[in-house]
Amino acid sequence: MQMICNWKEKLKILSLSLLAVAALASCQEENDPTTVYVSSYPVYLLVKEVVKDIQPIEILTPSGMEPHDYEISARKVAAIHDGCALFLNGLGLESWGEVLPHALQSKTITLSDSITPLSLDGILDPHIWLSPLNAIAELGAIKDGLIRLNPKNRAAYETNYGEALKNIEALDKECLDKVSSFANHSICVAHAAFGYLCDRYDLSQIYVKGLTPEAEPTAKELEATIEQIREHNIKVVFVEELAEQDIATKISQETGARLETLPTMEEGDEADDYCSIMREIFEKLEVACK
Repeated sequence: MQMICNWKEKLKILSLSLLAVAALASCQEENDPTTVYVSSYPVYLLVKEVVKDIQPIEILTPSGMEPHDYEISARKVAAIHDGCALFLNGLGLESWGEVLPHALQSKTITLSDSITPLSLDGILDPHIWLSPLNAIAELGAIKDGLIRLNPKNRAAYETNYGEALKNIEALDKECLDKVSSFANHSICVAHAAFGYLCDRYDLSQIYVKGLTPEAEPTAKELEATIEQIREHNIKVVFVEELAEQDIATKISQETGARLETLPTMEEGDEADDYCSIMREIFEKLEVACK
């Protein structure tokens, strides 16, 4: 995942024009005032647990695009202005979220505000949702935000939240039980997206690229990664759904470790749910860590 810090100046300039254009677009179109907007798929998965079918949810980042690559349009800003709420992940996942018009601040909830963030090489890790304990904290922020913005549905939100809380607490226990049987507690990932998961379950991630995967590793760094894979007897190199696989393929060929996809929840189907994807992750980890 790429942290796009150099977009900030560009986005600040863009935001000055968004206010005027968005206001005009809002006057020209009728947007659904009940819609809940979410920045990306991992945010959607948790918001859906609380909203369910109470009101429509719209994911802003298109399928097949990484959240940090998305640039919000004036038309979408206008739609959000007319809608019920906007949920962001934060921690740099959505650079555009930092320069939204002031008028949207009251209906914007940033889920990372409820989390103690981890960092790697001085960069904050935005992948907070990959720990069920973080997901539980995020659920609370989602429930409270929705109740504040749409209090008439308080009872339904609280009921849905209670069900989701029980499910994710049970999921966390399942994951702890699985990890207790792992023979190997080191995993190799092409991109260091699994820091929160590893922190929760006492695993160690050996990574090819850090939190700025656009930076190519040096020959020395590749050699060190290959050495660690051999040292820890790692049989699988995990890659993300949307990531380039060239370097991971080279490492696989060099070490004999097979390549497999490990979901980061940044891409998926709207019919999926948080617990089912986390179970898929742990089924793959269980096989790799025998």
